[in-house]
Amino acid sequence: MHLIITLFTPLILSIAFLSYNFIVLECTNWHCDSIKTSFISESFKSYQSIAEHMTISFNSDNHFTIKEMSAVTTKVGTIENIKLTYTGTYEKSFNNLILNIEEVIFNKPHSDSIINNDYASYNNMRISYKIRAKDNTLFFLNKEKSEIHNFVCFKV
Repeated sequence: MHLIITLFTPLILSIAFLSYNFIVLECTNWHCDSIKTSFISESFKSYQSIAEHMTISFNSDNHFTIKEMSAVTTKVGTIENIKLTYTGTYEKSFNNLILNIEEVIFNKPHSDSIINNDYASYNNMRISYKIRAKDNTLFFLNKEKSEIHNFVCFKV
C-alpha cells in the first residue's frame, strides 16, 4: 500500500498543480472594485479617495476591454465620476498574464485635468501579472511588485 501511495503521489500532485494553474480567460467577464486613499503627491492632496469599479472582458484569446467607473471624492465630500474604457491585447502563459493597454477612452472625463492625466498615463502601458484563480475569484498580482496594480476580481 505504501508503495502505491509513493508511486502515485507525484502524479496526483502534478495533475492538481496543472489544473490549479489552468485558467481560461477567453470569453469571460470579471468585476473588480478597489479604493485608493492616503494620497501623498501634492497634486492629489485635495482628494480623499478614488473608488474604482471595473469590468474586465476577455473578448477573445488575445483581446480585452475594461469598462471603468470611478468616484473621485474630495476632502470636503463632493463626488465626481469619471468613466473610461481601456482596450488592448493580452498574452497569457500558464499563470503569467501581460496586459498591453493600447487605448484609454474617456467616456466621461473628470473636471480636473490632473485626474484625467493620471488615467491617460495608462495609454500604451504594459503590465505583467501573476494570476491565480480560486472558484469565481481571480487574483492579479503585479510582477514588478507595484501594489497599485494588484487587485482581485469576481466572475460575472
